Amino acid sequence: MKIIEFFKRKNILVSFLIITLITFVLTYYQIRYKAVFVYNDTAFHYNRYFDIFQQLKTGNFSYFQTNYGFSQSGRIINAVYGPGFAYLNGLLLLLCKNWFIYQIITTFLLNYLAGYGYLYLCRKIKVKYLYAYVTLPLFLLGGYFPTWIQGNTLMSWGQALCPWIIAEGINFIVKNPSKLSYFKLGIWMAVVAQVHNLTLLMLGPVLLYFAIIGFVKHKNKLVLVKKIGVNIGIFILLSLNVIGGIIVLFNNKIALPVGVALNEHVLHFSSWDYSITNFSYLFVVLLLLQFFFAFYNFKSNKLNFEITMLMLLILLASRVFPWSFFDKHFPSLQNSFQAPTRLVILIYPLFLSVISLSLSLLSRKVRIENGAKQIILLVLCLFTLMQFNQRRLSQRNSTLNYLNNKMVINYSFPRYISANRVTIRKSLHSADKNKFLTLFINSEPDYLPINEKTNAISSYGKYIIDKYKNFNHQVLPNGSLQLKWKAKRNEKIILPIVVYKQSILLVNGKRNNKYAKGLNVPIVYSKKGINVANLRFITPLWFVIMLWITVICWIITIGYLLYKSVRKHRPFLLK
Repeated sequence: MKIIEFFKRKNILVSFLIITLITFVLTYYQIRYKAVFVYNDTAFHYNRYFDIFQQLKTGNFSYFQTNYGFSQSGRIINAVYGPGFAYLNGLLLLLCKNWFIYQIITTFLLNYLAGYGYLYLCRKIKVKYLYAYVTLPLFLLGGYFPTWIQGNTLMSWGQALCPWIIAEGINFIVKNPSKLSYFKLGIWMAVVAQVHNLTLLMLGPVLLYFAIIGFVKHKNKLVLVKKIGVNIGIFILLSLNVIGGIIVLFNNKIALPVGVALNEHVLHFSSWDYSITNFSYLFVVLLLLQFFFAFYNFKSNKLNFEITMLMLLILLASRVFPWSFFDKHFPSLQNSFQAPTRLVILIYPLFLSVISLSLSLLSRKVRIENGAKQIILLVLCLFTLMQFNQRRLSQRNSTLNYLNNKMVINYSFPRYISANRVTIRKSLHSADKNKFLTLFINSEPDYLPINEKTNAISSYGKYIIDKYKNFNHQVLPNGSLQLKWKAKRNEKIILPIVVYKQSILLVNGKRNNKYAKGLNVPIVYSKKGINVANLRFITPLWFVIMLWITVICWIITIGYLLYKSVRKHRPFLLK
């Protein structure tokens, strides 16, 4: 009874039921027909997590060198791209029988993280529960969340974390600096660093905006600066492995992710639907009304105005901003930032929460304004039903593709895909999680070592993916990767692995230093008979120290948070 009372008191149970119901509706067809959706980023991230899964399963650890995933090519990814999150997913894979179960569980976990974060943000800005719950489905239906269900895009996890960070940023405005936490924002930002680098960079300017307002507003500025400084210090300590990993990697010349034209990947105002690429006509109308309401009520609620001003981000995500100029003069942004539409991970939580705040404020007004609130609520509810139907149809179509023996997957432009699509479908339900990764192989260039400008996608496919099966791969207990092959004659060959500056490659006991032009793949002398090559990444001592500092700091942090939580709720549970 005490636990039930606790849930009721915190509105946790109601929130849990609503989020669960929304997620079940969104995954209904997938669960009913046991469908697994494969699209843009599926194979990329599944390879990442499979590599960690195998490390945990076998005990053959290698923090930098990928020995199990990505055709056992030895490339670096997890060390610089969400390392903490990769290990959590590897651990989750140990508990999941197959990729289907993993995909369903992670979808629910994503929505719980996002849903509770959005409600926490609404509570922070004093939104009434009714309006928070009304706009919650719209938050979970929009932006990048559907892309995790359909194709495992990691930006969705960045979007799920954004409300938590924005809520802590708002504390700079609404809380007296003396009451600000010394560590909470630092911990949350470190969590983001362990998940998705770009989300971290995008949140920086938003937090700076809130910090500047807080600095101007509050008198005890020194306390504010001090607490921000301590949070930054905690963030650094908890993110040393990410920072160090990037330093290690960028001692190499590396290939960048696929570049796309910024001006072609902007937010459009061209549909009643809303998504990554479309900001609904209805939302445009609501945004205009929001700006008017925020200006009109500036004196009575400055927070509403201050959050509304951040909605100018929508101009930055659209064609109004001169992205063609950046395409021409700053082409590197095409590989790093890639798409202005990524800003929707900030836009949607800000927009929906501030609309909810305005509805809460309207409920206290006179009849005419209260009537406007009722109309907006009705329209939002109808719009939400329409969006549910859109997402339902989308998942239905994806499920039909999965059940089609000639399709099974939605994305069919990888480097290699098995002609037997039924085999692919079976592999997604197989306990052998590597089976799917050998039947569907993408050729992503991210973080590959190169020695001169090259088409890394083509080279990786040609030298790694196409030749992988010609060699026997074995991972050794010390974290090195061993390749064996039998040659009919003495000849020079290219091994299907990549080598970084910190890597040591021994071929038949001798160190090899010859590489093909472009992608840094080794050219070796193969003798007649059995040949053995051993690839090992030498981790710098300074990084090992940084890694252990990070691990120890996380253990202390989690232990402290658990202790604080138990101590806080102990009097209630002992009643």
